[in-house]
Amino acid sequence: GTNRSRTKAIENQMEKTERHMDKKLKLTPDPSGGGSRSKVAVPRRVQPWKEPAIITKPRAYIVHAVFMSVAFEGVALAGTLRRLLCDHSAISILLDATFVKLEGEEWLGKQKEGMQTRILGGIRNYFDNAGHDLHDVPEAAEYSLHVFLCLVWPRVSDKEVNLGLKFCRRFQAMHTLNEILKSSQSALTNPDYDPGEHKVHFDVDKDDINALFEALDVNNDGKLSLEELTTHAGIDVNSAEKLMRLWDRDFSEMLTKGEILNIVFGMNQVVQLQMKSMFAASVHDHSAD
Repeated sequence: GTNRSRTKAIENQMEKTERHMDKKLKLTPDPSGGGSRSKVAVPRRVQPWKEPAIITKPRAYIVHAVFMSVAFEGVALAGTLRRLLCDHSAISILLDATFVKLEGEEWLGKQKEGMQTRILGGIRNYFDNAGHDLHDVPEAAEYSLHVFLCLVWPRVSDKEVNLGLKFCRRFQAMHTLNEILKSSQSALTNPDYDPGEHKVHFDVDKDDINALFEALDVNNDGKLSLEELTTHAGIDVNSAEKLMRLWDRDFSEMLTKGEILNIVFGMNQVVQLQMKSMFAASVHDHSAD
């Protein structure tokens, strides 16, 4: 009888505790939001941009220059690349000349300090290895800039290679714009303007211009604004305004692809299709995918 009484007492105590908890829960107010637990917005952590570990902007500049020195319509032959990379005298002359141009780039900033030893020393080793890897490749095999970057840096991630290509597009955009800025007059500024007499030869072709818009036309409206020219191409305001005065035929303060084509082909009817174009290499990559 004692055990039965003890069990009954325990059951009574449990029922009492449950009734107490039910009462306490009923007296507790519901949380705001109709009973659903409110969510606290967690701020998204933005990772700071970091310079690529291998394909830095200066290195991309040098590799781009080496590739363009032997490329034809955006493609270089494996045999030509191998002979250049394995010719230590020729590659040294090319690297030294490219480095002189690189030192003049404003975007380098503080990177100039000790850059020659730091960059040229390492890049020579990459080129040596790339030249060696080309020995078993057929002479006529075609290499785009994208493939060449992968050859020079075979262990680098696709993300970093693509960033290197982006750097190269900017370099070629600057080259294209600098070529176009060679013109000093047009029919808009000189009533006696004669395309034949005032002809200027530009080191660009249609592929360069198509890819120029790919790189700089940020809002994809088919036009280049002053802001896009100065912010994304890096040319100064005076130069951008000069282009507008010379070639903005509809006075929209925008340069269309047709207007830029007119700059090149209207003044130079016999444009050399052999002109080297990194942008053609980019187009070649996309068409092959």
